[in-house]
Formats: sequence, C-alpha cells, structure tokens
Amino acid sequence: RGREGGGPKEEPGEDDRGGDPFEFVPIVPLELQNLVQYIAKSNGGRGLRMPNLVISPSYPSFETIEVTREAMDTDSAIPASVGPVDASLVLLMYLTSFPEPLLPKQVADVCSLCVPDSMASLDLLRNSMSKTSYGTFLYLMKFFRDVLKKGNAKGNGLTVEVLSATLASVFLTYEIASTGPLSQEGTL
Repeated sequence: RGREGGGPKEEPGEDDRGGDPFEFVPIVPLELQNLVQYIAKSNGGRGLRMPNLVISPSYPSFETIEVTREAMDTDSAIPASVGPVDASLVLLMYLTSFPEPLLPKQVADVCSLCVPDSMASLDLLRNSMSKTSYGTFLYLMKFFRDVLKKGNAKGNGLTVEVLSATLASVFLTYEIASTGPLSQEGTL
C-alpha cells in the first residue's frame, strides 16, 4: 500500500462501468474506487442516504473490516453482507492507514493562515501533491459532495459541519502550525 510522495498507489485498469455517477478515473487507486462505488450502489442505489453514513458511533466488526479489505486488495466484489455504513467507515480507516496524510501539511499550514479562493486552492493542491494524490483527493471530494446532496443528506443526517469535522480527523493527522509558514517574528 505504498504511496509515492504520500499519495495512494496508482492502479492501471480499464473501465466497464458505463455512466456511473463515480466514473472510473485511471489515476485513482482502483481499490478506493471500488469501495466508493460499492457504498453508492449498495441498498439498491440508496447507500449514500443511509443514516450514520461515515459517522456511525460504532466500528464495523473485525470480520467486516477483514472481508472488505480482502475484497479491496484482490479486486473482488465486496460481500453483500457489508452494509454501506460499515463500508464508509472502512473507507475512513483506509484513508487513515496511509503512511502520510493525503492532504500535505504545507497545504494545511497555508489554510491555517487564510482560506484561498477556489482557483488558488486548486493550484496549491496541484503544486503540493503527486498526481495520484491530487486525483484521489478530487475524486473523494466529489464523493463527499454527493453524500451531502440534499436528497442524500436528508437520509444520512450529515451536515457540512459534521462531515468537515470528520474529514479533518482523516486528512489532517498532524499538528497544524498555529502561525503557518511564518517565521517567529511573524514575517515571511
């Protein structure tokens, strides 16, 4: 599960999924895409609407984690016995298992000083991340935006605030500098 420059491994492959809402992206790890697809499609396509998605108060069983990870590692189908809520928690566990956080520390340090506009944010990410990490981050953000869509959020109970706090604990697993990249004197 190594990552070049802190990003997930790249997986080659061909797509046979057609017009799925989460279309295959060659640079994003296949195991991650398969898990996201599973969550979205489970329960008859209502997986994103499941209560406690991503925020369940309990962890999946060890067996659920093992069979899900085995399916991810071998590019096999995730067993139907794994519910979307458990799969979403395995997704968070997978993201926190990386040797380095997906979001680089220097990005978090800049954002602790100011919130760049959307174009500056994309430039900051693109220039601070490997191509695989950048593509993976954008793919995940699309997934989490879909989780927050009105029809889905009504069922899953998530708000922007709750999801952002949850994702901060996944993407920002290091101490963020209180003054960002400034010197002790407070100047660049």
